[in-house]
Amino acid sequence: SPWGYEHIERWNADLKDPNRSFKKGNETEESAALMSYLESLNVKEWVCHLDLHETTDTDELEFMPAKHAEAGLAYSGEVIPDGFYLVGDSENPNMEFHKAVIDGVEK
Repeated sequence: SPWGYEHIERWNADLKDPNRSFKKGNETEESAALMSYLESLNVKEWVCHLDLHETTDTDELEFMPAKHAEAGLAYSGEVIPDGFYLVGDSENPNMEFHKAVIDGVEK
């Protein structure tokens, strides 16, 4: 989200997380635009998908408290690891590939 990037926030101006909005009927403006673009490419089957992440202290200090407040819940904090990580496919985890990508990012 351009708004999120400019404000060092994970969510957009509507307090929605574009990273968690890639399901039909639950899209944000940002995720809908990307899904529309990908569909326009007419790719029958994608061979590779990289889900790159970087966690910063804004998740703990801003994102999670705002998410809980939006739901009317109290936020007591949680441990959120700092750094880069990948989300694996539970049916085909391929940990060697993930390690190689993370090692490359660390350089």
